[in-house]
Amino acid sequence: METRWVAVDFGGPEVLRRVPVVVLPPKSGEVTIQMRAAGMNPADYKHFGPGQDPGLLPLTVGYEAAGVISDVGPDTEIASGGGGVGDEVVAFQILGGYASAITVDADDVFAKPANLSFAEASNLLRGEVDGIGGVDDVGRWRFRRTGHPVRVGATERIGQAP
Repeated sequence: METRWVAVDFGGPEVLRRVPVVVLPPKSGEVTIQMRAAGMNPADYKHFGPGQDPGLLPLTVGYEAAGVISDVGPDTEIASGGGGVGDEVVAFQILGGYASAITVDADDVFAKPANLSFAEASNLLRGEVDGIGGVDDVGRWRFRRTGHPVRVGATERIGQAP
């Protein structure tokens, strides 16, 4: 049985609960990933932070993660090209990355750089996108076309004096 973390209330990490989930097999254009690490950034915390509409609960959390492809939908290629069972990957701008496994759009999945651990890779793209709006789209287009990632140094302190 696979599991995922959901926010059952609004607040801090104490509102997160692990629940059982059925992971559906991938359709065309999707892959299933066995997660090894999930990134945590301010957007995750804000997603279940206090003061929101209780009608939204429970909330699925986790926008980026890294893991290993366990299944591939028919006629499917990940955003960086290729993508087969056993490949190490990074998934970005997904919802539900705090899980043991997840099926996601292949367009949101990229080959994990071999020199990075799963933990490092799970935070790779978020930090870069925080620095410059739209770099995600530009990076995806360039990555898909050339196979070379677009790297942009960034920090969450953009706009603040040193």
